[in-house]
Amino acid sequence: MKRTPWVRLAANYAVDGKLRRARSAAVWPWVLCRLKDGDGTATAEDLAADFCAADLLIPLEVAEVQLAGLYRVELLVECAGGFTTPNWSGYQPKSTERVKAWRNNLKQPETVSNVSQPLATVGNQLKPTETTDGTGRDVTGQKETPKPAAVSLELPSLGIPKAPDPNHAKALEVLNYWASARGGHASLRKTTTKGGRLRIRRVKDRLAEDFSVEQLKMAVDGCLSEAFNVANGHTDLELICRDEMKIRRYGGFGAKKKAVER
Repeated sequence: MKRTPWVRLAANYAVDGKLRRARSAAVWPWVLCRLKDGDGTATAEDLAADFCAADLLIPLEVAEVQLAGLYRVELLVECAGGFTTPNWSGYQPKSTERVKAWRNNLKQPETVSNVSQPLATVGNQLKPTETTDGTGRDVTGQKETPKPAAVSLELPSLGIPKAPDPNHAKALEVLNYWASARGGHASLRKTTTKGGRLRIRRVKDRLAEDFSVEQLKMAVDGCLSEAFNVANGHTDLELICRDEMKIRRYGGFGAKKKAVER
């Protein structure tokens, strides 16, 4: 099961002094989620007021005013790569080194190496007994038992290559379908940019929830069939596939469109 990212939000965040001056309590949790998507940074596009309005189902004017308030009181400040909030790492700490090491270990192929185990010593170690006449003869007839050397058993690495992601090809199919519906520009099909990686990740998240490729394509059709979405730029694949609710909402639009076409 895929681990869900999370953010910290104080129970009394709405009475924070800066948030009160900004009058932005309604959009602040949404802003934190967008920053979390980028490990503490978000682009101007990520923080667009029209996206905020569509996600929170609030008027565009309200989203614009509240986001502007965050910039005004410097709860959103410019940084390399876009925008962040001061002391992000302090308020949103990452996992401890122990937990990180444990998680990384789960991702690595299982290997067995560097196994070294000494053999048990057999018998007592007896020293030669000197005689009183100085000859050095062992009068007991017992000789020193040599200590066996430690044996190091080195096993070959049993590293297993990581299995390919079964949903990657399906995610690319949905991405290409969406890009073609948006006009087919090559930049929309890229998966190496930040936006492209986020689109692929959202699609894979929904595929992991047992939505089919056809259902995701239906959601794309539904979103692009709505004049409001097209006019206000609410047509990004990341937005369409952001959560289950949007797939079902836009999928309903798509089903109505196909019914009319028939």
